[in-house]
Amino acid sequence: MFCIFTTRAEKRHLVQEMLTKNVEHVKMKKVRTFGIGQKYICGKEDTGMKTAEVLDQTETFETAGFDILNHVGKITQVDMPMEYGRVCLAEQVGKHAALFLDFTQELDTVEEFILWINENCKRQSIPVEMRDLYELASSEKLLPEIKRYLTAEIAVRITEAAGLEKLVSISGIRYLNSREVMFFGGRLMEKLTERMKVVVWLDSKGQENLSENRLREMFCGEIFRLRPERMLLPEKDIRQLADIRLSGRSAEEKDHIAAELRRYFGGFPAGICYALDLMANGEKRIPVEDLCRLKGHPVYGQYGRNCLTKRFTEKGMSILKALSGWEKIDGDIARDTLGIPWAGEYLKFLKEEGVLLYDQKEKCYLFPGMFRDYLQVQGENKTIFEYRNTEEDEQETSAGKVRIKSFGSFHVQYHGEEPKWRTKKTKELFAFLFNKQGVPVSRDVIIGSLWPELEEDRARKLFYTTMTYLRKNLKDTGIPELIICRKGMYYLDVGKTESDYASIMAIKGQLENENWTELWKMPDIRELYGGAYLEFCTEEWTYGIRAYMGRIVQQCLRSLGSYKMRIGETAEAAEYLELFRNEDPYSEDIAAMLITAYGRLGDYKNANRVYREYEDLYLREFEEKPGPEVRKAFEGCRKKW
Repeated sequence: MFCIFTTRAEKRHLVQEMLTKNVEHVKMKKVRTFGIGQKYICGKEDTGMKTAEVLDQTETFETAGFDILNHVGKITQVDMPMEYGRVCLAEQVGKHAALFLDFTQELDTVEEFILWINENCKRQSIPVEMRDLYELASSEKLLPEIKRYLTAEIAVRITEAAGLEKLVSISGIRYLNSREVMFFGGRLMEKLTERMKVVVWLDSKGQENLSENRLREMFCGEIFRLRPERMLLPEKDIRQLADIRLSGRSAEEKDHIAAELRRYFGGFPAGICYALDLMANGEKRIPVEDLCRLKGHPVYGQYGRNCLTKRFTEKGMSILKALSGWEKIDGDIARDTLGIPWAGEYLKFLKEEGVLLYDQKEKCYLFPGMFRDYLQVQGENKTIFEYRNTEEDEQETSAGKVRIKSFGSFHVQYHGEEPKWRTKKTKELFAFLFNKQGVPVSRDVIIGSLWPELEEDRARKLFYTTMTYLRKNLKDTGIPELIICRKGMYYLDVGKTESDYASIMAIKGQLENENWTELWKMPDIRELYGGAYLEFCTEEWTYGIRAYMGRIVQQCLRSLGSYKMRIGETAEAAEYLELFRNEDPYSEDIAAMLITAYGRLGDYKNANRVYREYEDLYLREFEEKPGPEVRKAFEGCRKKW
């Protein structure tokens, strides 16, 4: 038996992490385990396990695993993306494997292939010796009859060592580089199926090089396909997961949750697992509809466009958009309304792909809520999450956070209130920990930075006094515990804060990736930047970081100014470039760009001002005229006067 698993995601471990992702900053509780491999929560709802860990208890996954392990005589190709729970199914099947052959290096010849299998079996304490077969392959011309002998002999030796009818799990076949070694591997796996069960995992990376035709050439047997729709969770399975994860809720509440999750996510395990994990971690009062839309949801972030736009042609997407406005979709009505004779078959295809649901009672197709919302929004290039009301999300996520302003005057606010700093060092100590952005720092490092001139005993006493004052100042303002101490290491819980520092670093990241859509959802750097970073503090420890953050701001202003010039928003470009000149008046390319911007706006007075200021600066500092780039820009403006 062959089982070939395919996926559209890039990395298995990434999606496993997304499937088992949990809410941060939640205390973990103990889980009591009953029986082997089953976890049930006793008493209160619990965060000690993840929903993805119990997917294998659902009928959907039990049946799929049974089919994979017991389907004999054909290649079983499981065309299942990560969001359908491939990681869980892979682990479920892998528990039965007696031998793992995970190719992790490129193999170009049959000799290398045999030697690699020999070494890999030994690492797993499987007593197989193939050195004589390797020597035969190295010394003889590999005629077809010799290859048949080698594959048969290797299969016999592996079977005798691992056990008859045991499972062999094989992955990494993309590392079988040459056509010869791929076909040799394919024939070997066919021989193994005569005595054992063989699971072949088709790697996601490099999958594009392993087309179905090439796989058919590699494996001559008939293909049995496990479709993605098989892995969509029905309401009954979701209800079972809710029983395990939300044992403290009433039966009626769990019925409602199961129905809503099925309706909204259409059975996608990734979305259902994430939502149940949130609810199990205490998000009881948020309606299911809102819980499913929370920022950072894996279905939105990781699979947003993969779920739809990467699967379908432009025409297919236009049909989907037309269908998304219908409450219920009937094949005959769709055919007549859209004028597409093959509409009925297309709806079946969409059901198989997991995009549409089929209501057996009503005999009609339905859209899961997240796809309907996504398709009805304007803008094809947006992900499912991007179209949501960002202002509402920002208000929701920033509620209750401590706001810190670190550029220009330093301010710390919580619900409009500011701490009354007992001493200047109290404020400086807070700024020092804030600057570390959650990185733990030892007491000695803090003392050496804030009291470098004092003797050790005196500095230590001042440190403890100042830390006491700081904690009291924050507490008196109603600010939640921000200063954390673990094993003598101090740090600020930046998860409870929002700051101009974090916003500027986020802007920098989006600019580096040229992600303009996301960038314009962020605060305007012109409003964030009010002066030098931590300018209130004149201690030596601030010198380096102040210069570094100044360069970051300049880099952002330069990029924004250039981009605005390219897209024709010249007035805004001039504002960004003027801010840059305030920090670095010597930059020749910025001066030239700013003069050009004012020239395009017809503001020749400001163009002349910028040139004269730059000319005076160079004459005073360097006793020479401005460079050719600035002079050329100025001459270009003068021709228009």
